[in-house]
Amino acid sequence: MSEDVTGKLNQLLNEEKWTRATLSAYTANNFRELDQLLETGRGADAEAEMLEVCEAHLEHAGNSIVALYVSGLISLSRRIVDDSNLIILVNIFVDNTKWNIVEYLCERILEYGENKFALRTLADSYVSKDEAEKSFHVLERLIKVDLEDADTAKALADHRLAADDIDGALEYYKKALHRYINRRSYTHIKDTWDTVIVGLGVPALAVDLPGHGRSAWREGRMPVIAIRMARTKEPETVGTH
Repeated sequence: MSEDVTGKLNQLLNEEKWTRATLSAYTANNFRELDQLLETGRGADAEAEMLEVCEAHLEHAGNSIVALYVSGLISLSRRIVDDSNLIILVNIFVDNTKWNIVEYLCERILEYGENKFALRTLADSYVSKDEAEKSFHVLERLIKVDLEDADTAKALADHRLAADDIDGALEYYKKALHRYINRRSYTHIKDTWDTVIVGLGVPALAVDLPGHGRSAWREGRMPVIAIRMARTKEPETVGTH
């Protein structure tokens, strides 16, 4: 049974021709057919052989769509960290603006867990297809796994603000501020803070810390280092030093 699967795989690899014409003719159905082959290979315990065949083929045909896809998904299913083959594959179709295929490939990658590259690329594909709302939903997933991405958090905040969702906007502005602070991106910190305080009219409290200017230590009072932004008259202290 495994010989039948690897034989079919070798046939597909040998028939494949790397030209722009064949690339433009690709559809998601081509990958669904490869999914069936992968399923058969999994049932026949032939994944290791299939991976070996694909890796050998990629040594002399680095842009092989079949080999990149099959090897990439087998690697994901076996929890192999290296996802470079799938990244190469997705970027091939991004460069050729085949957004339906890009979407399909990203969704397949995400079946194995959240992936920053796949989420960001999927969001871009939705933008290219004028499906902005879907893009924002994907970006909401992205910032949960990419904890350093401040710009996306701010973009989500701006989007919520434009939709008059003030609470949602504040939540994302807070995330953006924390991340800009960690990056020491002072210009972005100021711009984001100004948006929150001036644009939204959120109450804020300025606090002098001991050792700064004419500030002095007062017994029983800890200096504030962080103020939670909230739509209340009295901001809540979230951190002390």
